[in-house]
Amino acid sequence: MQAAIRALEKSVVLIEALGALVPAYIKHQQQQWDDHARHPSEWGRDNTLDC
Repeated sequence: MQAAIRALEKSVVLIEALGALVPAYIKHQQQQWDDHARHPSEWGRDNTLDC
């Protein structure tokens, strides 16, 4: 997700095509990612976090 956000930030074509929507979309996606990263799912805790 972070790589996709960074790619969008650098995409001149998409920024020109979408204009003012891009900063708002990037902000929204970054907030979603931050929320996801702070709150692992129950499955993730049970199956991947072995510390």
